[in-house]
Amino acid sequence: MSGRFALCVTAACALAACGDAGQPQPDGEPADVPATTVMASAPAATATETASGAGCRAGETAIFECRTGAGETIAVCSVGGGTARYAFGRASPEIELTGGRWARVAYSGGGELQIAFDNGPVRYVVFSRTVRTNFAADEPNDPAMSDGVVVLRDGRYAGMQTCAGGSAADYSDKAEAALQTLPQSDDLFSDETARADRPASR
Repeated sequence: MSGRFALCVTAACALAACGDAGQPQPDGEPADVPATTVMASAPAATATETASGAGCRAGETAIFECRTGAGETIAVCSVGGGTARYAFGRASPEIELTGGRWARVAYSGGGELQIAFDNGPVRYVVFSRTVRTNFAADEPNDPAMSDGVVVLRDGRYAGMQTCAGGSAADYSDKAEAALQTLPQSDDLFSDETARADRPASR
């Protein structure tokens, strides 16, 4: 891909970085359930062998694409006609869904893009977010930047996979135009993406 995704929700675009997930929560919650477990058990998923692996194929426009720390690809690819394809896997997709709706919101010092795909009671929310973590006067914003996918089952958090490095999504004019062809929601699909926040290193 040609560059990192920039959340163009304010006058300046904020670059999105990648981090790890799956750590125990401060309130004593158990470690996050790996999203791969949920994905593998989701009903009606389509797995298709492709020469290009789980990423975007020739003729598709990459809106979002990255690798997790375990080497899986998370991808959202425009296939035309106002439809996108979500894929997750290594050499071939472990899960592959078509459809997609998106939402975007601005935050103080950042913003968030989410693209949701539904598969029965399971929803996959691919996200790219930048949030300010330091509100002290005359101090750096110390933004927390994260990309990945949150898995919800019956509306409840079931797992998360985050990007481990490299580009997450391409904010080229072509990718933005492809995103705009998908149905848009007025509200974000989940606030569970906040689990991925990590302060950016300076």
